[in-house]
Amino acid sequence: MNYQNAELEICLGTLNEDHSTQSVVQIEKEASTIEVRANPHPFCTWIITTHAPRWKGGQFQEREALEEVYLGILENARNHEIESIAFPAISTGVYHFPLKEAAKIAASCVYSYLGEHPDCFSRLVWVVFDEKTRYVYQRTFEQLLENSESSEDLQ
Repeated sequence: MNYQNAELEICLGTLNEDHSTQSVVQIEKEASTIEVRANPHPFCTWIITTHAPRWKGGQFQEREALEEVYLGILENARNHEIESIAFPAISTGVYHFPLKEAAKIAASCVYSYLGEHPDCFSRLVWVVFDEKTRYVYQRTFEQLLENSESSEDLQ
């Protein structure tokens, strides 16, 4: 996709053993609401908390629920004029969401949202716990970008 915001940076990284790279987005609640609250940490001004869907085999609208989580986070961040977000690989740990599927949902939600709001974020980061997850997310984002550029060339 050809976004108007040429300054947007999408990054992927892994957590250090001491967890010195913390996520701005923390999954803490079992409610379906998204909460944005101030945080005194100098590197993390806001904390966005939300419910992350548990994978139950794909029969209970888990995909749609994960899409709602990403879109809700992005919308709340935009409403609070938050320009930089660090995401974990939401629901892929103890909630057992399939890694590749979660990565596709994350990438498609972000690219779709940025298509509608190209100038609202300067940096989006996925901070993950291992190299496998980093690779899957990075490859998924690259493929989505390649596919969208190919479809633009055809038009």
